[in-house]
Parts: sequence; structure tokens; C-alpha cells
Amino acid sequence: MKGFFRWFKANTKIKRWLFLILIGIILSCYGIAEILTNRQLDFSFLVKIAAIFVVGFILIIYSIIAIQKRTLEILVEDTDKRLKDEKTNVKSLIFNKRIYNQGPKVVVIGRRNRNECGT
Repeated sequence: MKGFFRWFKANTKIKRWLFLILIGIILSCYGIAEILTNRQLDFSFLVKIAAIFVVGFILIIYSIIAIQKRTLEILVEDTDKRLKDEKTNVKSLIFNKRIYNQGPKVVVIGRRNRNECGT
């Protein structure tokens, strides 16, 4: 449980996205509930409720993507040994880490001896 509350510290910036997910869920549920409970739906009311539902759904999707991005940034920041002051792109950090973990590339320049290769 101690690790769970660590995600809500001030520097993680996760709380704002959780709040937006909550707002999106409320808007989406309100839109669905209004459509299901009303017996008569005129066009303007239906457009208004559909717009509220779509805004709520977009907020949910955008917030989930932002939380995943921020989680990845936090994990990269914790494992990165470079200076903390430098603002770097997450994509470049992941690419560099993947390339460096593969090991060195060895290139040999020279001429092959015909007797050793069997021809």
C-alpha cells in the first residue's frame, strides 16, 4: 500500500489525469442516463446529450493515454543515469536504451585469405 500512495506525490503529475478521467466518466454516464430515461427526445436535446457523452468519452481516452505516457516518463527518469536538469525526449531515451543494451557493433576491415575459407 505504501507504493500505491507514492504515485500521488506532487511531482508525479498523475492526479490531474485521474481527475479528468473522473470528469469524463461522470459526463459519459450523464449522457447515457439522459438518453435512457427520457421518453421523448427532440433533435436539439439529443444533439446536446450526444455532445456531452462524446466530450466525456474523449476526456477518458485522452487521460488514459496521458497517464500511460507520464508513467513511462517516471520509469525512464528513475532508471536514467544522466543529469536530471536536462529536458530530454522520452522516445529518444527509450531508443538509446534499446540500442545501448544490444551491445557494441564490431566491424572488421581486411582481406580474407583464400586458403582459410576453403576455396
